[in-house]
Amino acid sequence: MLKYPKLIGSHLGSSINRWLMHDPAISQLHFGITEKLDGANFQIRIDKPTDTEPRLFSRNQETDWGFFNVGAIRDHIMSHIPRLQMLSRSYNCTPVSFFGELTGPNINGRCLYSGLGPSQLMFRIFDICIHGGVASDFWMLPVQVEYIFADRQWCLAPKVAVVEGLDNALGYDTKFNSLVTPAGVDTNLCEGVVIRPYMAEVGYKDPTEGWKQFILKKKNEEFADGKAKRQSKPKVELEPHVQELQDKFRAMLSHNRVLDYFSKEGRIVDTKQIGPYIAGISKDAIDDLILEHPEFQHLDKKERKQITCIAGRVISKLLMEEL
Repeated sequence: MLKYPKLIGSHLGSSINRWLMHDPAISQLHFGITEKLDGANFQIRIDKPTDTEPRLFSRNQETDWGFFNVGAIRDHIMSHIPRLQMLSRSYNCTPVSFFGELTGPNINGRCLYSGLGPSQLMFRIFDICIHGGVASDFWMLPVQVEYIFADRQWCLAPKVAVVEGLDNALGYDTKFNSLVTPAGVDTNLCEGVVIRPYMAEVGYKDPTEGWKQFILKKKNEEFADGKAKRQSKPKVELEPHVQELQDKFRAMLSHNRVLDYFSKEGRIVDTKQIGPYIAGISKDAIDDLILEHPEFQHLDKKERKQITCIAGRVISKLLMEEL
């Protein structure tokens, strides 16, 4: 299956700078800014234009209509089939996927979103991929996605703005209520925004990690993955450079990161899930640590272990609070 490319945190200056060194013209592009929804990553796909039933995927695996009870809005999901078929025919009968965010009351409770019917579930699309098979996959630009859904803009992740220049995009104020706040709700701060080139493709195919895109996320402070609920003092004395990285890693093991993982894999309901969830959440945090602090990879094995050994204890406590 094809996983959606990992978004780059707007605070990860070293990662952004590496992109700019490779392609300085990025800084002058126009950027589309959409609301980052606090839900579960979801994908619907057909493999050929004659398919009448979509394949369904969570972020990490193929799933079914029981995923967060998405079958409650089956008619809405099925209404996308004609567009999927049209695109498949237009691109030599190749598979096509709509990527989006599934939101609803039982998915993640940090934001409130309007939805469909009694379930109040909703699937809002933020990207389209034409699968290339042996060739490269083709990801549509935001302006193309908007054109394809010109008569159904309400099916897309809410568009916030289009701005010129990377500095203006990174400086965009995210402190506003969700654009899909239900009627009657006064205060409903959005999770943040997603920033990506609006009319130009910026990406490359990594030989080991697949397609990488220049897509940024800028979260509100209340939702930041690095906003720790508590920081305790270390029990052993570490070298200063190791202690500094351990403190940064500890801050990444936050309640918000746990909730973000729930949106991918579902909420934890049994203590038997704690082990796999610790492994998954820890990997996400280590990936972000490497992005922000590449020097972590150049430390010796003992120092890396000293930094990451706190993960199990911190994450297990956060998970137990959710059971």
